[in-house]
Amino acid sequence: MTSSQQPPPSTERPLRILLANSHFKGYGQPTVVRLLARALADQGHAVLVACPPGSELMQRCADEGIATFTGARFKKTNRLVSTACDIATLRRLMAEWKPDIIHSNGSQDTWSLAMAKWRGGFAAPHVMTRHNTKRVNLGIANRWLYGKRLAHLVLAADAVRASYQPHLDVGVLTTSRITAIHPPFDDRAYAQPIDRNAVRVAAGIPDGEPIVGVVARLEACKGHRYLLDAFPAVLAQVAKAHLVVLGDGSAEAELRAQSSALGFADRVHWLGYRRDAAKLTAGFDVDVLPSSAEASPTVVKEAMSVGVPCVATGVGGTVELLRDGVDGFVVPPADPQALAERIIRLLRDPELAARFGAAARQRVWAQFAPSACARFHSALYHALLPVHDWPSG
Repeated sequence: MTSSQQPPPSTERPLRILLANSHFKGYGQPTVVRLLARALADQGHAVLVACPPGSELMQRCADEGIATFTGARFKKTNRLVSTACDIATLRRLMAEWKPDIIHSNGSQDTWSLAMAKWRGGFAAPHVMTRHNTKRVNLGIANRWLYGKRLAHLVLAADAVRASYQPHLDVGVLTTSRITAIHPPFDDRAYAQPIDRNAVRVAAGIPDGEPIVGVVARLEACKGHRYLLDAFPAVLAQVAKAHLVVLGDGSAEAELRAQSSALGFADRVHWLGYRRDAAKLTAGFDVDVLPSSAEASPTVVKEAMSVGVPCVATGVGGTVELLRDGVDGFVVPPADPQALAERIIRLLRDPELAARFGAAARQRVWAQFAPSACARFHSALYHALLPVHDWPSG
C-alpha cells in the first residue's frame, strides 16, 4: 500500500495465517504484528502468532485474546542448538496447524520458518515483511532465502526497496514479488475518549505550558541528541516549553548528561518505556521524530491519528506519511536549527498547528488504520495461494 492507495474490499474466504516475530521487547515490529493479527482476526481469518515465550508480544496478544504459539524461542542464529530445536518445533506446528499462509517479520523468525517449511516440504506461501531500511547483502544465504524460499516480500514503505536493489539487479527478486504496505497504527488506543491531560499528569507539567514530545528508543539512530541540541533555541522563544521523552535504551545516560550540560535538565521529562505511549502522545502540542533512518514510523501515525502536528526528519518512509507544509513539517536529518525553527513555529501558531493536525488525522485514519492494512494483506495472501496437499507429517 503506497501513501496514495486505498484498501480493496474484503470479499475472500477466511484463511489460516501464521504470523511470527522474534523480538522480545514491544517496540516496532511486535506492535505491527499484534495490530495486523487483530485486524485479520476481526475480518474472519484464523490467526496464530508465533513469538518468544515471555515476550511483550505474547503478553499483549494474551491481553487481546489473540492466539499465540511460544514453542520456538527464536534465539540468535549463532545459537545453533536452539535454532535447530526451533526449526523442528515449527515444522511440527506447520504439520499440525496447517496454515494457508506463513508471514514472518523479523530476521530470526524468517530464517527459522523458512528452514522448517523447506524441511517439511510444506506448500503454504511464505511472506516476509521488511521493517527497516538497512541494506541487505547479496550473499549465498540471502540468494537462497529471497530467491528460492520466500513467495513474496512486503516492504514497510516504498523507501525500503533500495535495500534490495542488488537483488533486483541480478534477478534474485523481481518487482512482481514485492509490495509496499505501510503498517498500521493502534486505533483501539483511542477507542475511549482521548485524555489529552494524561501526559501532564504523568510528567507533572502545569496546565497551559506547551509540551514537545518524542517517542522512540533511546538509541543513536533515533536522533534525540539533535532534538536536545535544538531545545535551547525553542526555550529562548517559548520559555515555558517542556520536552517529554518516552522510551528507553542504551543512550539514556548520555542523553541525560547532554540535557544537563545544555542547562535545561529541569525542562526534560524522562518517562521511560510506556505501554500507554500512544495515549500519552495525544497530550503533546508537537510530536518530533528526529531519526537518521526510518521505514514507516508507527509513532508518527499515532500522533497524526489524534491530530497532533509532527516535525520529523525526511528519511525513509517518513516522507510517504507526512506531507511537508500540509499535515506536518519535514526537516533534514541531523539539523537542530531546522528542528527548532519548525517546533517554534507550531508552538507560536496554534491555528497552523490545528490545521496540520486536522489534515493529518483525516489522512491517517483513511489510509493507515489496521482494517485497511489487513485488507491489503488479505488480498495479497489470496493472490499467492496455491492448490496444494499437505504432507502427512
